[in-house]
Amino acid sequence: MFVLFIPAYGYYSQGKSYFKFNKKNLVAFALSTTIFAAFSSFMYSSAFVCLFGGEKGILDALLNTEWIKHYFDVSLSYWLSSSLPFGGQKPHFHPIWYYPVILLKYEFLAVGMALVSLPYFRKKMKSLSFIEAFSIFWLSSAFLFYHAMAYKTPWLVVHMVTPAALFGSVFAGRELFDEEKEAFRLVFVLLSFLTVLLAIHVSFIDFNNAAREDLIYVQTQPAVVEMAGRIADLVHDGKRVLVYVPGNYYWPLPWILRHEDVVFFGDQCLPGFDYVFTNAKKECGKLGYSAVRSYEVRVGFYIWEMVR
Repeated sequence: MFVLFIPAYGYYSQGKSYFKFNKKNLVAFALSTTIFAAFSSFMYSSAFVCLFGGEKGILDALLNTEWIKHYFDVSLSYWLSSSLPFGGQKPHFHPIWYYPVILLKYEFLAVGMALVSLPYFRKKMKSLSFIEAFSIFWLSSAFLFYHAMAYKTPWLVVHMVTPAALFGSVFAGRELFDEEKEAFRLVFVLLSFLTVLLAIHVSFIDFNNAAREDLIYVQTQPAVVEMAGRIADLVHDGKRVLVYVPGNYYWPLPWILRHEDVVFFGDQCLPGFDYVFTNAKKECGKLGYSAVRSYEVRVGFYIWEMVR
């Protein structure tokens, strides 16, 4: 999005002359590319771990043909197939109105400021500065892209909230300092207060209520900690424990129980264990395991404790 904006604004501000050879533009582009490469190197080398004490240098890591091949053969193809809104089942598919519900429910300040800014934007459409043009370009392109994309998760809403906040700050932010706009400041303070209050509520009070809070998406329920404690106690008592969930969907148990002697398996229920924790109760029941109790791992997803 950012790269596309550069020639777009160049044409908007200078017309066709922008695309003629210009040494100043070339230097700016070279500097920007250098900054981008340095930033990307830092991020994709685990903060230069590959350079300091690793087997490969940073250039080797970035230009490694295996990584490049994996990017085109696996990563890029996966995101293209997952993101296009047509053609078969899609992971994390949600309808086009998924994000508007979240934005209106949680992002009072950013959305409010963006809406208030629309009249100011209309007045300046023919004489936009660089930052003004950038804010509207980023906001509109982000909204179009993420709403059209089939793959939708609540944390991606930050990619719309951020440009909305910038857009609102650029066009309506100056109104906060206008002595005659007391009502505007009052609304701003009210929206800020409601946003902070809701953030505290979701982060520290209702943080695992996936049934009620749209922002709570993949968080596990409190029963997971209880189940992990139960498994650890069984292992310490000398019991052989199997965690079997088809497709290996038993996360985060492998992390919580990383220091315990627990077998994790996702292909089929196995005999010979004292206890099995599984969501395939019928399958394990055929091997002589009996259900004791269930644990809600995520909303609507249960794992059963079964004993032989």
